[in-house]
Amino acid sequence: LARALVQDARVYFMDEPFQGVDATTERAIVLLLQELRASGKTVVVVHHDLQTVAEYFDWVTLLNVRRIASGPVAEVFTEQHLRLAYGGRMAFLSRHREEDRAGAA
Repeated sequence: LARALVQDARVYFMDEPFQGVDATTERAIVLLLQELRASGKTVVVVHHDLQTVAEYFDWVTLLNVRRIASGPVAEVFTEQHLRLAYGGRMAFLSRHREEDRAGAA
């Protein structure tokens, strides 16, 4: 990560930058990525933790051999698209939907 940042590139590609780090370091990396974005940089991140997608990112592309959907998180990170990407019923989807309903109440 440090080596990539020193290059001061316009585009950064990162494969699982949060893998193997503690929660404090993960949060520091997220803040750094947000600062890069705010400064006009493009950051592309491979990420598999569905629970943090909406919090960490503003754009998402869902893949499963092919592109399922791509766009703003609010439009793409839906139950329908996640089912297409992962197949079947997922516990995360039910839990996420219940939390949304509780927050709206």
